Amino acid sequence: FNQLDPMDFRLINVLIHLGNGLLLLFFLKATLRTPALRDRNKSINRFMPFAAATIWLVNPIHTQSVSYVVQRMTALAALFYLLAFLLYVYARQSKKQRRRWLLLGSSLLAFLLALGTKENTITLPFFIFLYEWYFFRDLDFDWLKKNYFWLLGILVFSTGMAFLYLHFFSGTATLPDYQSLDLSLFQRLMTQSRVVIFYIFLFLFPHPSRLNLDHNFPLSLSLLEPPTTLLAMLAIITIFVAAVLYARKERFLSFCILWFLGNLVIESSVSGLDMVFEHRTYLPSLLVSMVIVMFLYRAVAHVWVRRAVVLVFGVIGTLWTHDRNMIWADKVALWDDTRKKSPEKARPYSNLGIAYGELGQLDKAIHYLQQAVYLKPDYKKPRFNLAFSLLAKGDYRQAELYAKVVLGMTPDDAGVLNVLAMSLANQNRFEEALDHFYRAEQLQPDDP
Repeated sequence: FNQLDPMDFRLINVLIHLGNGLLLLFFLKATLRTPALRDRNKSINRFMPFAAATIWLVNPIHTQSVSYVVQRMTALAALFYLLAFLLYVYARQSKKQRRRWLLLGSSLLAFLLALGTKENTITLPFFIFLYEWYFFRDLDFDWLKKNYFWLLGILVFSTGMAFLYLHFFSGTATLPDYQSLDLSLFQRLMTQSRVVIFYIFLFLFPHPSRLNLDHNFPLSLSLLEPPTTLLAMLAIITIFVAAVLYARKERFLSFCILWFLGNLVIESSVSGLDMVFEHRTYLPSLLVSMVIVMFLYRAVAHVWVRRAVVLVFGVIGTLWTHDRNMIWADKVALWDDTRKKSPEKARPYSNLGIAYGELGQLDKAIHYLQQAVYLKPDYKKPRFNLAFSLLAKGDYRQAELYAKVVLGMTPDDAGVLNVLAMSLANQNRFEEALDHFYRAEQLQPDDP
């Protein structure tokens, strides 16, 4: 309705985020009404779902998922994921058969929408199966043995969907080429163990100074390089084993931990994605806030003290979220903040240079683009934008040189050919310029 007005994109993202907060509240309340928790766990207070939803909702770590418009996929996938889960729980709690089937059908539709939004929601069938066993079947191993084929079917379905996605959308049915990524599969897995622990501490203490659009996370070269690699792996194993062993005694706490670890598996394991992005915590962290609240309620006996602590968390989270969004409100401020926090990465310098170029501040643009090229000589994007900025400044000879380097990387790039042609034309080398213009026109005949 409003074309490309950024305000409308932001507004819809905020509404989706608020919707997720409400769905989390309803999901937690519905879980407390399940047979496993309704009568047995007297330590869980009715105010806890509200406290947990509030702490999650205002956590500034979600700024990247909400304010970064393209990450609508993350928030929207979580919305459909939570909706599908909640509808399933309502169906299981319904006593009317017709209503139950309607809710189950709606749950399936929401799951398909989630899967069509982002691939990491493929974990939903597994967690619904786990939820059924935890909260409706009282961790009954006999039931698990009788229904193992459902679990097997979920694994087959998930594997099949992953294969189809890799084959038809990514053009490959194999793991990423780790040689081209300058790391091995084992190094990625080792590094991701530290990333998972980093995510936990980032959620627990999300001060704006610790948040970064493009983290520069050092690689784990071995179990002891750095030493925190082995510690992180042992910590994750310990947390997982504890969640399994104490599942019967600490039902809800166990499920929350498995939810967090399980929903990080897709993006924090063998995929060839960037090592760290804060938006990856959005779905996994939904139940982490409940873990925080459960520990708070056990450590603090007085009701009003508990509520005061939750209020303080809410206020601090809101203020920090506001501060972080002030950085996101300005492109130059965002990339300058990223550059300062990741001074060894080329991408922040490149994007900061582009931001200055869009403002017409060509000297600053050229300075930061040159820094990006220095940090990563084979990085095409800053070289192209450097050629474009030099062309705009009138340094046609330098623009030509940079454009030729980029053309050597990608010979069939019409945009680079155009920049090169304009650089040549401004040097009165018209025949050479025309050759490049004609070639660009052949590559993109519909581009005016």
